[in-house]
Amino acid sequence: MPYITSIEEVTREETRLETRLEIAREMLQWGNSDENILACARISPEELAELKERLGQEAR
Repeated sequence: MPYITSIEEVTREETRLETRLEIAREMLQWGNSDENILACARISPEELAELKERLGQEAR
C-alpha cells in the first residue's frame, strides 16, 4: 500500500470537491432541482447556496 502524506490527501479531497462543484454548476445550468443536485453532486446545502451566490455574481 503506497504511503500518502497528509498534504496529498488534502489535495485529493480538494480536487474531489472541485469536481463535485463543477457537476453541481452544470446541473444548475440545466435547471435541475436542488434535491437532484445535492444527491448527484454529493455536496452540502451550504456548498450549493454558496455556488448559487457565486454564479449570480458572475452573471452580473
